[in-house]
Amino acid sequence: ATGNPVTDVVINDRARKAEEKGIVYTAAFAFDDAWGIPVYDLSIILSNILDNAIKAADSADGEMRYVDLKVMDKEAVILIQCENGFGSEPLSTEKEDNMWHGIGLKNVEEIADRHYGTMNVKKEEGRYKITIILKKKDLL
Repeated sequence: ATGNPVTDVVINDRARKAEEKGIVYTAAFAFDDAWGIPVYDLSIILSNILDNAIKAADSADGEMRYVDLKVMDKEAVILIQCENGFGSEPLSTEKEDNMWHGIGLKNVEEIADRHYGTMNVKKEEGRYKITIILKKKDLL
């Protein structure tokens, strides 16, 4: 339970999908209306980054088959971090409907910009790590 029914659905649905694929999934997240960030925006961010993380982790072997999500309340900002393993083979950049490919992270970046924040993606040693920072509304 994250404290909001919308984010509960996203977090729990992705946990189920990861479990079905044998991916270790951990999430530490508690929603707070006081942040002033619409739950719809958070749900878009969580959906996109978790879908990407599960897809990448599904290509990994052994202990690299994991997704670790953390959402932290830090003074003036909300920090969202997702780390996951990936396989040695490059992930396909093709989707059945290529028109929609790449829209997910662009949406995440747009939401970060709208909330005076940032998005950063790093790839190192068989791991992807995405960090999103959003400024709390009452501190803008």
